[in-house]
Amino acid sequence: MIREGKTVSKKRSYRTLLEAEKVSESNTLRQGADAYWIDLRGADFNNKYLCGANLSRAKLLGADLRRANFKGANFCGAYFTGAKLSGVWFFEANLSQSDFTRVKITGGCFESADLSWANLSAAEFRGSDLTRAILTRAELTKAKFTEADFTEAKLTQTRLINTDFTGAIFIEADFSGADFTGANFTGSDCTGAKFTQPISMWATVKGLADVTGLNPAIYLAAEHYREKCIKEH
Repeated sequence: MIREGKTVSKKRSYRTLLEAEKVSESNTLRQGADAYWIDLRGADFNNKYLCGANLSRAKLLGADLRRANFKGANFCGAYFTGAKLSGVWFFEANLSQSDFTRVKITGGCFESADLSWANLSAAEFRGSDLTRAILTRAELTKAKFTEADFTEAKLTQTRLINTDFTGAIFIEADFSGADFTGANFTGSDCTGAKFTQPISMWATVKGLADVTGLNPAIYLAAEHYREKCIKEH
């Protein structure tokens, strides 16, 4: 078990984790592995299985987590910038306060994951599953979530400034208090989604006329506000 505050080199840190958790011949890591605060930069978790592991505060710069299974794992405060994450499985994982700045993910599973207070600035989550994910107070500024699924997700008080949601699904999603100034919703499905922010915010949203399921009152009010601003200036 790697204890908090332990300082190890990149090669030694990964070797220590593997030895401590007794990797089997199939390269499957034991469930419940405890490696918080560990330095895992450059580690290879490709196709590995580490459900329920405690990897909070882990540094994963340049690590390969593609197609790895981290169901129910704890990555609170972990640093993912530069990691390879396409196809990763974070079902019900704790990713709160984690840093995904500028990461590029295709087809990742974040279903029911906790991403509250996480930093996803300028990240790309193309075609990823964020069904029922919690993104309360998360930072998604300038991120790209094209064709991602946010069905029943909570994006309350989330910063979505200049975020690209082209073709994304937001059925029954909760946007209460979110700031999506300049966000692009072209081709997205917002059927049953909840919005509580001021109508003026909608004036800067792109692709509004192309959104499916959006409350007509919100759309008309936004158009009215836009025309009013044009006349005043």
